[in-house]
Amino acid sequence: MGKSTCSFEGCDKNTMGLGLCSGHYHQQRKGKPLAPIKPKQTTEQRFWAKVKQAGDCWEWTGAATPKGYGNFRNGDAKTVGPHRWAYEALRAPIPPGLEIDHLCQNTLCVNPWHLEPVPTEVNNQRKPLQVTRLQVVCSEGHALDRENTYVQQSTGYRYCRICSRRRQSEYAARKRVA
Repeated sequence: MGKSTCSFEGCDKNTMGLGLCSGHYHQQRKGKPLAPIKPKQTTEQRFWAKVKQAGDCWEWTGAATPKGYGNFRNGDAKTVGPHRWAYEALRAPIPPGLEIDHLCQNTLCVNPWHLEPVPTEVNNQRKPLQVTRLQVVCSEGHALDRENTYVQQSTGYRYCRICSRRRQSEYAARKRVA
């Protein structure tokens, strides 16, 4: 017995139940009026829909981490950095053991010609010199001077001591309540 197609006009997907495809079946189960199912976007379409090409940097407008790097779910449903995805899609595979360094220092930039694969040590050496040393205050406005700044040796990231103490106090208070 061959597979039958959805009874919704213009839909040629295989049926799941009640003569409807999965999408139309779920619409009916939820009490929604049946409507055409939008075709799934390709990985490339989803990626480029979240990129704003204005000027030299191509800004990622999708999800981002607290550290300012983008998040993108690739075709394998794995979360990757959109800058890594763009580099591999438009330039070349990233050699094993290397990270992508943003030469423009814009962590949301996905322009592959602003990116360079480098060893972790090189990437970490560049960060304090080009990014964090330019920052003179933290996001809360505290001075990032010698007395108020903690530098994590393994990454070169700088942290505000006042904000770190406040976060630790807030965490301890939440733990006491729980």
